[in-house]
Amino acid sequence: MAANTLNNQAQGLLTLYTRLFENKYGYKPAINRYAHKYAMRDMIDQYGYERAKQIVEHYFNMSKQGHHIDWLLYNYEKIEEILQDIEKDNIERARIRMETKARVERFKLEQSRTRTNSSSNEEQRHPGGDAGD
Repeated sequence: MAANTLNNQAQGLLTLYTRLFENKYGYKPAINRYAHKYAMRDMIDQYGYERAKQIVEHYFNMSKQGHHIDWLLYNYEKIEEILQDIEKDNIERARIRMETKARVERFKLEQSRTRTNSSSNEEQRHPGGDAGD
């Protein structure tokens, strides 16, 4: 990737961080954009720009107090692991939902067959309807 593109993406992540911080706390964070740009570049090199954006966004969804940029830059690997776990969990939950839905459908089908069989058995025992006529 070209250095200019990487620098622009790193600056974009810093802008995203600043915007999310300001939305959460009501003031702009004091960051050294030049120094932090290189750490953001490392994150982009390791995970790609889109995943790095997800990491920064997820950082602000965490119940971390203060959301300091240094913590993010030293621990983004941990946040990425958390995102992987969340994605795996979502896939597993979707699989379980599909299995449960299939079980419910089978159960409903069995119940309707049981009702149909029992009502036809009743008619065979009492043909012609009401026996008290």
